[in-house]
Amino acid sequence: MDGHTVEVAEWLGDYSESSHASGSVVNEGPLAGLLNEIHRWVQIQMGENGSMGEGFAFVEHQMVDRVLSPSVITAEENTPPAMISIGFREGRLLTEGDSAHLEVVVDDFDTDVTEVTADLTRMGLGIVELSDSGLFGDYTIHDDIWTALIVYDGLEYGLMDVTVGMQDFWVYVEEGAALEVTNAAPRMMSLVFTPESVPRGDSVEVRITAVDGHGIESIGIDLLSAGGELTPLTESDGVWSGQFTVPYGMAPGERIVPVRITDGEGESIMAEHVHRDGYPEDAPLLTIVNEAPWINSVSVLRDGEQVEAIHVPESGDTITHTLEATIEDPDGVSSAQARIGRLAPIGSSDKWLLMADDGTGGDRLSGDGVYTIQFDVRSSLPEGNITIQIRATDTYQSMTPDFLQSHTL
Repeated sequence: MDGHTVEVAEWLGDYSESSHASGSVVNEGPLAGLLNEIHRWVQIQMGENGSMGEGFAFVEHQMVDRVLSPSVITAEENTPPAMISIGFREGRLLTEGDSAHLEVVVDDFDTDVTEVTADLTRMGLGIVELSDSGLFGDYTIHDDIWTALIVYDGLEYGLMDVTVGMQDFWVYVEEGAALEVTNAAPRMMSLVFTPESVPRGDSVEVRITAVDGHGIESIGIDLLSAGGELTPLTESDGVWSGQFTVPYGMAPGERIVPVRITDGEGESIMAEHVHRDGYPEDAPLLTIVNEAPWINSVSVLRDGEQVEAIHVPESGDTITHTLEATIEDPDGVSSAQARIGRLAPIGSSDKWLLMADDGTGGDRLSGDGVYTIQFDVRSSLPEGNITIQIRATDTYQSMTPDFLQSHTL
């Protein structure tokens, strides 16, 4: 007990067939009569009319943790407390109003520490009292981790000298340490896009406000990860504004636009939240319009050579032609189809036929964005212009609009 061996008297009691208790009592010195340890087991049956049924048990164990008064340690026997470690439970403390739990781990062989303080005068907080009794954010009572909640409103950062004072029943001990305070990153207060919805390749105007205790050095729109540029903004009356181009590497839909903010001390952050009421919330998103695939060119080939017109046989065997369409989409084309009317096989004039870009079915080069379909021209095909339709779908299921599907051969 508190580093000392004491004599105890053990006892055991049975109170029914299913209930018993045991324990020990200090049997010497100023603590004689103190209950040192006890076990209790009480079994309760739930049967009706005297019958045995299911039951439950109360199990209890109590044990003396430490003795603060009267002390069983003399001044000569006392071991002074020592600080094992000091730090923040959350891992760091920021400037400008951040909070964190300061934790000091104390080792005392006699377990009779009564008070721990930290001199945080360097941080403008004075002498701070810590707790190992469940107060001030302390997690566990008497686990030798003394705790205090710290709120730091200052701007100074870096290593801060701290003096920790530890008082046990007999002596007071001080130890020096250092705590690191981290410079808080700038905070974005507002973000406005004009327009809020835009196709890739177009320009967007942006207005941003941000705050930092050390001042704002620069703000930029960072689209490097999407194949774009880092666009610096200019400041006027506290508002940073500018214009950036949406890169084709951005996927369609509602997207986060990364904002790089740097304060006067060189601390940077890629801001994705705004702090309108002091709490972070998701920043406004920019809607990237998904453009449909577009057909750049359509051509007809016969025997591997491009021709201006479809050749109709006078009679006999059909003549094979190849229809090629160059299709583009920044998200990639998932499929392409053609409805070629009288050029299609009999019975398929109104059907959408799949075009290939995989090196088969007359396709000259796989994956080059030129989609191909072959057709056989019959002698019954009349002269004149033929209107066909070509459509494509991208990986986000956007399809070529109807008014762009028609082509004349």
